[in-house]
Amino acid sequence: MLWVGTAEKGVFRFDAGGFTPVGGEWGADAPEIQGLFEDSRTNLWAGTTVGLFRLGQGLFRRVGTPSELSRNAQVIFEDRTGRVWFGSVGAVACLHAGEFTAIPLPQKTEDVRAFAEDGAGDLWMGTLRHGLFRLRHGENQTVQHAGDYTERDARALFCDRAGILWVGGDQSGLFRRSADGFQQFSSADGFPSDTIYSIVSDRNGNLWMGSGNGIIGISQQAITAYVAGASPPLPWKHLSLAQGLHTPRCYSRSQPGANATSDGRLWFPNEDRLAALDTARLFQDSIRTVLIESVLADGRELPSAPGEVLRASSGTRRFEFQYTALDLTSPSSLRFRYKLEGMDSSWVEAGRSRTAQYSQLPPGDYAFHVMASGGDGQWREAGGKIRLKVIPRVWERRWAQLLSVGLLVGLGSGIAAWAHRRRLRLRLARLEMEQKVEDERRRIARDLHDELGSRLTAIANLGELAVNRNLSPAEMKSQVAASNTRVRDLIGAMDRVVWTVDPANDSLPNLAAFVSDYTENFVRPTGISQRLELDPEFPRVPVTSQSRHHLLLAVKEALSNAVRHAAPRTIRLKIHARDGWLEVVVADDGSGFQPDQGRAGGHGLANMAERMSLAGGRAEIRSEPGKGTTVTFLMPLDAPTGHD
Repeated sequence: MLWVGTAEKGVFRFDAGGFTPVGGEWGADAPEIQGLFEDSRTNLWAGTTVGLFRLGQGLFRRVGTPSELSRNAQVIFEDRTGRVWFGSVGAVACLHAGEFTAIPLPQKTEDVRAFAEDGAGDLWMGTLRHGLFRLRHGENQTVQHAGDYTERDARALFCDRAGILWVGGDQSGLFRRSADGFQQFSSADGFPSDTIYSIVSDRNGNLWMGSGNGIIGISQQAITAYVAGASPPLPWKHLSLAQGLHTPRCYSRSQPGANATSDGRLWFPNEDRLAALDTARLFQDSIRTVLIESVLADGRELPSAPGEVLRASSGTRRFEFQYTALDLTSPSSLRFRYKLEGMDSSWVEAGRSRTAQYSQLPPGDYAFHVMASGGDGQWREAGGKIRLKVIPRVWERRWAQLLSVGLLVGLGSGIAAWAHRRRLRLRLARLEMEQKVEDERRRIARDLHDELGSRLTAIANLGELAVNRNLSPAEMKSQVAASNTRVRDLIGAMDRVVWTVDPANDSLPNLAAFVSDYTENFVRPTGISQRLELDPEFPRVPVTSQSRHHLLLAVKEALSNAVRHAAPRTIRLKIHARDGWLEVVVADDGSGFQPDQGRAGGHGLANMAERMSLAGGRAEIRSEPGKGTTVTFLMPLDAPTGHD
């Protein structure tokens, strides 16, 4: 006989004659039946949304209970000592020796949905939103929160014959408690659903669960041996619409949400129907045969006879091994493994796939094996294996490879010797050229110094002669002053020329120092205020004499234009090196001009642009009348070689 509780129609008794309603002192309307339970003394209890009832004389009558159960009772359970436990929203009570005792909970908001007693006699309580609680054996009042269970929901609880606790979560899967804590099994491990409403076992100890996606069955041996990430997917049984369920959802509000009858059948709620499951044959050996059906080489089947070795050229791009297994009861639970001796060091987990593919196998001898597993979790290998020989092409044979290696070694040695001699010749030529350039630059510096020095001496002599003539003191003073000015200009020009051609100055720090000194000496006599802004340290990268020469002349042109035409109060010089470029900025706060119009008769802007172009860079000019002028010179730098 089976008792069935409904959401709106009360309680029914189900037997060979069908469903028979059982009345009760419900009131105007039958309440929602949340839990039905028959204890060891044949008392049939009904937990409802209006309190607790017990069947007596063919009618469910209200039971006097603690106030905690007077309005709601939803889960009923009996432990091994005969105590009956009742759970509700925020309340737990125990009936022992005819008396109810309310058990305080750590919090007042737990929605108790399930009870279970483990092998140690500890009572477990599953709740919604607050996880799992525990009342240790021998402690009647102290309920503790199970901190090692980290999920919020524990909808279903079950203790198997070994006293091991199983927990069904809401959207978190199934949990198994062991000495190491709770092990989780979810859709990532092959479960069809992560919401478990009920857990029950059949006569063989296999677990069956009512879930949000049908009924799930699995042997405890398979799930106990499972190691996440190392084992193949779990060999579960999945029963849904194709196996006769009305809907995939086997929802039950609280425990017991599923039950086993004496005939071995399991019963699950299925919306407005009941699902009866006979599990007697579901975990028997369902696999009859594991077969290797065919071998394809680049899409063409290789003909074979029993015991024959298949042959294929090493030019074959893809080999495909096709296999299958015959499962008459649960084909959806089939899982496969395969291994190609000579290529695979261990079995390859194929899941449900019935094809193994290999690309461009090297020449050699191979043997293909396959095995399958059904719902019982046992692996069975195919009766035979396929032997394959990949034939090498001519250039893949040993003698051809040795000959090729010898030729390559000889050719490589010749090329290496030729390349070495060529590098030596190029290095020697480069050293000779560098030496010639250095000698030439030193000669130019020396000649310029001697030539300019002689001219300066001549100018000085002319000044002395002018002093000795019969000139008025004012005329003599003016001529001497003009000569001295020319002398200073020539000396400055000589210093610049010598600095430009001297290879010792071919570095960015020297260039930045010289430009800043030149700017300071150029602007100081004019009485114009000046500001210098330089990087604290410049990378030591080489700068050719030509680039230094063109940049210096461009800066000189910009300074000259500012002093002669802009009438500024301040001239600023900024020198920065970043991202492989040197940036020199000459800015003034003078009168400004229209860059697209320039100044009448002037070539300064064009000269600056040409100078920077010769140095591999560019000049950028920004100016507006009355708002000053900013000239930016950009010149590329070589890779840095370090700092001093």
